[in-house]
Amino acid sequence: MARPSSFDGNLGLDTLRDISIFERRPLRREDEVPSSTYSVSSSGDVEEGGDIEFVIRRSGGLTSAGSVQFQVKNGSAKLEEDFLTADGYQTINFEALEASSGNYVEKIITVSTVDDEEIEMDEFLMAVLRASSPYDQIAGMTARAVIENNDEIAKYSM
Repeated sequence: MARPSSFDGNLGLDTLRDISIFERRPLRREDEVPSSTYSVSSSGDVEEGGDIEFVIRRSGGLTSAGSVQFQVKNGSAKLEEDFLTADGYQTINFEALEASSGNYVEKIITVSTVDDEEIEMDEFLMAVLRASSPYDQIAGMTARAVIENNDEIAKYSM
C-alpha cells in the first residue's frame, strides 16, 4: 500500500484507494445488545454500630449478564472512622435470567458502621453508581444514608 511521504491536507485519488470504507447499517435484531437500567437506594438512617443496606436494582435486558460500578463515598462520615467498606469502585455482577423471571432483580450491599465513643453530630455517606457499559442507563445514581450518633454527654452531680 502506497503511503504519501507527507500529508498536505488533501486526499488524492491514490490515497482514497487505500482507505477502507465501513458500511453503516441499522442493527439487526440478532446484533442488538440489550440495555439495562440500574438504580441504587438506601435502607435509610441507622444508629452507630448498625448496618446500612444499599439496594442495587437492575431492570430491562435481564436475559443477558450485566454489571454496574458501585462506590461508597465519604460525606461527613469518613471511611474507616465511621463506616467500613471497600475503597473505590467495585463491580457488581448480575447473571443472565430466563425471560419469565420478572421485571427486575436486586442485589444488596451491606456497609457496617463503627460504634465509637465520640460525641458527634449525625453523619452521612453516599453510594454512587456508574455504568459499566455504554448501553446501560443509570436511573438513580446516588443514595444517601445517615449514621445516627448514639453517644451522650455524661452527666455528673456532686
